Amino acid sequence: MINIQITYDNEMDGETVKIITKEENTLIADLSKFLTEYKHDCLPLYKGTKLFVTPIKDIYLIRTDRNKLCAFSKAEEFSLNYRLYEIEELLLPFGFVKVNSGEIVNINKVTNFDLGEVGTIVINLDNSMVCRASRRRIKSIKKYLGV
Repeated sequence: MINIQITYDNEMDGETVKIITKEENTLIADLSKFLTEYKHDCLPLYKGTKLFVTPIKDIYLIRTDRNKLCAFSKAEEFSLNYRLYEIEELLLPFGFVKVNSGEIVNINKVTNFDLGEVGTIVINLDNSMVCRASRRRIKSIKKYLGV
């Protein structure tokens, strides 16, 4: 079992991660490697056996598809090794909003919101992709947009 303790200190410059463990193991080694190599403005995306470290600003949409997580850029589809709730928390500061139970949209890549249908929002992205906001997410989307 792993215990996580996070302390916020407004006086600190930057972040410090301290790992206290009884012994070195695979989990600790992987966690250490991830934290060392992690870039705050990029995500590791996969296409087949290739790894692409992609700037978050280039991602348009994150979508679940048959129990796997997919990320879409302007013209390509990638897979991610995250769970939807993990990526949602990670991308929130970058202008991403969960629009339904399986999709997270980069608000900065939205062409327009079609409010034509009562009780729904059709979201048109710059890369010609379209998704729909669920009824229960409309309020949070409007709040995020200041509408």
